[in-house]
Amino acid sequence: MGKLFKMFLLSILCISIAAIPLVGNAAEGNVTISYDAGVGAVKLSVSNYTNPGEGVIVHIVPTAQGVPSSSALPVISDMLLIGEDGNLEGTIKLPKDFQNGKYTVYAMASSFDKPITQTFLICLENSEATKSALSAVNNAKTKSEFKNVLNTRCYDLGIDKENEIDYDKISDVMFAIIDAEGEVTFEEFSKAANIARASVMISAGESIDEVMKKYAQAFGTTYAQYLDLEELVKDEFDALMSGLDYSDGFVAFDELVAVATVVGSDGYGSMRDYILYNADIFEIDTDGDYDDLTVNNKSKVFKNMYEDRKDFKVPEDVKKAFDQEVKVMKKAENSESSKGNGGSGSGGGSGSGGSSFGGKTSYTEPVVTAPTPEVPPVEIAPVPTPVYSDISNHFAKSYIEELSIKGVINGFEDGSFRPDDNVTRAQAAKIIALALGIDTNGDETFEDVSKDAWYASVVASLASKGIVKGNGNIFNPDSMITREDASVIIMRALQYLGKVYEGEYEFADASDISDYAATSVGALASNGFLKGDGINFMPKNSITRGELAAIIGRIIEGEV
Repeated sequence: MGKLFKMFLLSILCISIAAIPLVGNAAEGNVTISYDAGVGAVKLSVSNYTNPGEGVIVHIVPTAQGVPSSSALPVISDMLLIGEDGNLEGTIKLPKDFQNGKYTVYAMASSFDKPITQTFLICLENSEATKSALSAVNNAKTKSEFKNVLNTRCYDLGIDKENEIDYDKISDVMFAIIDAEGEVTFEEFSKAANIARASVMISAGESIDEVMKKYAQAFGTTYAQYLDLEELVKDEFDALMSGLDYSDGFVAFDELVAVATVVGSDGYGSMRDYILYNADIFEIDTDGDYDDLTVNNKSKVFKNMYEDRKDFKVPEDVKKAFDQEVKVMKKAENSESSKGNGGSGSGGGSGSGGSSFGGKTSYTEPVVTAPTPEVPPVEIAPVPTPVYSDISNHFAKSYIEELSIKGVINGFEDGSFRPDDNVTRAQAAKIIALALGIDTNGDETFEDVSKDAWYASVVASLASKGIVKGNGNIFNPDSMITREDASVIIMRALQYLGKVYEGEYEFADASDISDYAATSVGALASNGFLKGDGINFMPKNSITRGELAAIIGRIIEGEV
């Protein structure tokens, strides 16, 4: 009974082919035909149509067959009804045995002046033909074999070679990617095809902006996320995209952004912070040999990497450079260690007691001296690196550990450091003085600084040197210090020590920085000692323990 009904419907639809003229256009409403490869279905969308309830006949016809007719029947025909609101969202699911190929979809209605048409290359991912073609791709060992499969099975792989802009270039790039990746799924094959199409656009001089508009998804992102990149990172990202080596296989958006951020770093300190915080992207091991290096040599690893950063193209380049610099620094430390612990040797005598030049052997009474007692070397135990429970993924981890070893800062009894806690003015004064080696004894005081307070002498010392100032005779020791005020105190401390730093740096929120702090913020930022969020400085925000440790740690490194 079902088969008879289908034959009846097909007859009606075939009659409709001859009944509807193929001239003019659909004057009212919007009609869209699309193909959803993900679900293997043709979709029809009608909106704002003036004939609600009207039936729309859909024919799916092999493109090579031409216009459907009673002698050239569609492979699929269906009828969809426009709703009473003048809208229609219809789906025609393709059967599993549907043959891959190029098809033209015709949408017809009695009020249309002519059919609405759209041509698609239809490739069903789970069809036996597609599975077979993909297997042949994965078994291809050479570029020649790969291209042969692509040429003969292109429709089964979703490739419309007649309409590709540069089919040879596309197939070359696809082979490079797939050869690097090994066996691929159909989704990965399709992604390689879109990346190859993107490469053709780039080779033709299209902007990366236009490429990302069309193919952002192939790189694991969206066009909106691309537009959200900071300008400097975006420029470096565009340069990396323009020079991609496809023999590296797939490169994801977040990986390219990570490399672009490293390449665009404005100092080795900020580069180091970013790499350590994103060690998983670069697959860098920060334990082992790196963790065993001295603080100075850890800094040298990144100083040397910074010099070569323009050569980084993919995350693997960053990893290789890191591993190589760690290896060099480790070898240097081992060499210094062996020099310090080397034995004295025998001193070179033969011990024979005589000479054989002829004649008698001369003899000299030995001089007996009292043995010099050996004094065992004094072993100085290294200061262990503190282990805090809450800084393992914090950007300031290395600075916090370094300042802890020096005794400048410490953690809490529960084993935490609390890097995101804010810092008081009194705490900031002591940390800055201890870190930069400024004496902490003084007599000058403020009305609100008790002589018995733990911070009294350090505040007095810095005040006498003009490094800290209050509001009249009020210091407000327990108030949280702002980021701009901390910058001012640090700069005054450096000037007191004879360290001159100059420069300007324009943050997006520069107008929010107080006039008295602008010079200090600009000098510290331009020399890479302090950062904002990459755009803003947030001068009125309270500075955190981790942020203050990072600024001071960078300054100490810069002086090494």
